[in-house]
Amino acid sequence: SLDCRFNYRIWSLAKLGDKMSFDKMVFIVGVSRSGTTLMRRVLNKSTKFALLDENNYMGHLWPPLAMRKIFGRFGSLSNDQNVIKLVDWFYSPDFDNYSRLKTVSWQWQWFRDEVPKEQLLERILSSDRSEKDIYLVFMELFCEEREGEVIGEKTPSHIKYIDTIMQWYPDAKIIHMLRDPRAIYTSEVRRRQEKSPSPPYRQLRKFPLLLKLFLMFQVTWTWGDALKRYRKYSEKYGSNYRVVQFESMIGSPESEVRSICDWVGVEFQEIMLEQQVMSEGFTQGKKGFDTTASRRWEKHIDSWARSWFESRFRKALLEVDYDI
Repeated sequence: SLDCRFNYRIWSLAKLGDKMSFDKMVFIVGVSRSGTTLMRRVLNKSTKFALLDENNYMGHLWPPLAMRKIFGRFGSLSNDQNVIKLVDWFYSPDFDNYSRLKTVSWQWQWFRDEVPKEQLLERILSSDRSEKDIYLVFMELFCEEREGEVIGEKTPSHIKYIDTIMQWYPDAKIIHMLRDPRAIYTSEVRRRQEKSPSPPYRQLRKFPLLLKLFLMFQVTWTWGDALKRYRKYSEKYGSNYRVVQFESMIGSPESEVRSICDWVGVEFQEIMLEQQVMSEGFTQGKKGFDTTASRRWEKHIDSWARSWFESRFRKALLEVDYDI
């Protein structure tokens, strides 16, 4: 009941002094299949990092599906009643069906399973209730559960919102994962051919060539856009912005991870190198880093698709040290 919620609020206000303080933030972005999941998994192996998984809070390929936009449907959250309605909805079955185009990510499910409704309600009520602060609430809750020091998250599509992230959190550090577009395309084709639960991939699976063409142009657009952003943000944000090539990450993981830890300002831990291939790739379940992923695409890519990428991105590929 409402009375129970606010009785809980009186108790939890006294506990706010126990809230952990975080002065380090990391956001991982990049084109899908570029190694963002690997990077998050490596960092979260450390006791220092507690980065959220993909959540599309900032934005989505389909803008109305950004979680902050969906939260905004409840009106101004400066009104306590709207906050209560939002939190009630978040924990209700209706949240599971908020979109026909996208299933609820496990990360949002985690919050519903692991964070008591009253605790989330209190933290939002005690924030300034802006989009920025509400996101901060979720990141902090996750980090507190893990007893970490570095908050942040991994959502590939948030590459389009780096300016907003840096406006909200000026001291944040951005890791932009970069991978050969030919490898991204090959990985996407395999994934979508085997598992395509959402539209339009579910429909395109019936037409293999059409699916490949769709993915080829999708990767062409997203990779080209990401490269433009790399040029822009590396100059604009300097030492707060870092590009990590997937191929370097799996080829020299220790040196890359040590360098990232130094950059963030935390101690490197050997356990970060203890990995298992978890993605839906060719070597799923393999221990360690999948070093064959750098060049495996050469055996699986269609010749016409390879020719397209090498023609379209000849200068760009050479610019970022990929062979043609």
